[in-house]
Amino acid sequence: MNRLLFLLFFFCLFSSCNETDPLLYCGTQNPTEDLPWLKAAIEEVENSELSEYTYLMSGRFEGQTVFFFQNCCPFCNFAIIVLDCQGNSLGILGGNDGIAIENIEELNPVWIPENSVCQITS
Repeated sequence: MNRLLFLLFFFCLFSSCNETDPLLYCGTQNPTEDLPWLKAAIEEVENSELSEYTYLMSGRFEGQTVFFFQNCCPFCNFAIIVLDCQGNSLGILGGNDGIAIENIEELNPVWIPENSVCQITS
């Protein structure tokens, strides 16, 4: 009986170790569809002339999920706004008074357009 309990314990232990929790962004696995403001922002980017240079990143800043559109545009110069789960601006990425990219953890690409020309690394 003890041997059976021992084997059952190890089976449960090892089977749960193989399961991974899905990555959640603002409480959802699919923020590009489930967050209306983010979905609208992506649609706006998709319809822009520079869509192939823009992609969406996510990370954790000061304990909360954040989003920002990054770009690889060789002839563009614009500010990158860091947004919270409600679409509110937390500040600008970089600069003297901005949010340092080093302070954003767990960087992940969340959305990349099909026509992307960017070499994306997380």
